[in-house]
Amino acid sequence: MSNDWESHSLWTEWGKLTAYYNALDVACDWYSAIWSLVPIERIDDTTVLKVRGVSEFKKRTGDFRVLLNSRDPLAQMVFLSSYTLFEDYCNDAFVALAAAGKTPQQDEYLGGGIECWSEKLLHAAGRDWTAVQCGRSGMLEVGLIRNALVHGSSTFSNNDVARFTSRGIPASIYVGQRVPSSAVEVFELRHRLNYYLTILQQGLCKTVP
Repeated sequence: MSNDWESHSLWTEWGKLTAYYNALDVACDWYSAIWSLVPIERIDDTTVLKVRGVSEFKKRTGDFRVLLNSRDPLAQMVFLSSYTLFEDYCNDAFVALAAAGKTPQQDEYLGGGIECWSEKLLHAAGRDWTAVQCGRSGMLEVGLIRNALVHGSSTFSNNDVARFTSRGIPASIYVGQRVPSSAVEVFELRHRLNYYLTILQQGLCKTVP
């Protein structure tokens, strides 16, 4: 039955990550508002201290309030966790497609990077890039940005641009360009993954129900 793909654990975990982000977003807004009401002069020059076991967090209150108002690091963590779920789902899809004879057993699933194996899966599931909003170029961007965030890179490199040209894909980035990392930007990338997974699921429900 197609319900196997529609009720895959990915969707539950994906929803949990979305709820987690939104809960912390609300909590940080609320906590930040409370700080503005504390009747202490020059409160930004005071210190926030949190001791947890042998570790200690110590921050100037003004800097701490800046952290409360930033969602970028949190959004990046949610995106990276979502990417892991995305890979797990795609791996399950590949195994099912290979077992059904839709793609060779000896095929190396992760060979060539996301721009290759995501296309491979789409075709095996009876879909192609015309159905995917961001296209192959957009998915490659997702993979490159994910790698950059994991390794702490702030700009795109020659190797990043070469990933496009070596695959015959028009480059949508340039060397030295800032790696998108704001909450708005990484959530757009997360949306691309979600859209791809939805299209892939539709194909899986028909080819390997």
